[in-house]
Amino acid sequence: KTPIISEMSTSEKLNFTKVVSQIKAAKPDLIFLGFTNVQSSALIIGKIRRSGIDTPIMGTSVLADPQFRSLAGSDSRGILYASYVTPVEAYANPKIPQFVKQFQQAFQEKPTSYSVLSYDAMNVALEGLKSAIKTAGGQKPTRGQVQKAVRAVRLPDGLSGPLSFNTFGDLEQTNVYVLKIGNDFKPKLVSILPAVPGR
Repeated sequence: KTPIISEMSTSEKLNFTKVVSQIKAAKPDLIFLGFTNVQSSALIIGKIRRSGIDTPIMGTSVLADPQFRSLAGSDSRGILYASYVTPVEAYANPKIPQFVKQFQQAFQEKPTSYSVLSYDAMNVALEGLKSAIKTAGGQKPTRGQVQKAVRAVRLPDGLSGPLSFNTFGDLEQTNVYVLKIGNDFKPKLVSILPAVPGR
């Protein structure tokens, strides 16, 4: 749908009262916040809710930060946000339960979404390095050889999904996850949308 209000400003200079008044008058179907810090996000969401506006609010992955839920309190309930990562249990790979078990045994804590992505990234790096060493005839590969080999890696069974890269080094196939903060303050997966590489 067509935006009916668009306000661009740094969070330090934004007139929250003015923006909230504009939102209230416009009665939009959705409010999208593009702030890059949790403090400003929590502040304006609080002002929006205290003004009596109950319109759905959506933001960026900044709102995945637990500090946002701590600062916003009950105002964080029902907030939507888009992210390239999702709670570990929401990944569809059947290897996830075993990964979680082994991670907890090794580190005595539950893995996060970034644990999954870090594991995948290390496997990409290792596969690329092995390929570069082979290309270099078993000798130490050059930086260029490693870079080229890493971008050529294809891992169909990555924990987070199939992994392959375009000529810019971006993932050829990835998703945007839409999550909603529940009444228990935990994010719940709402939707999975395929992401299109930007270049």
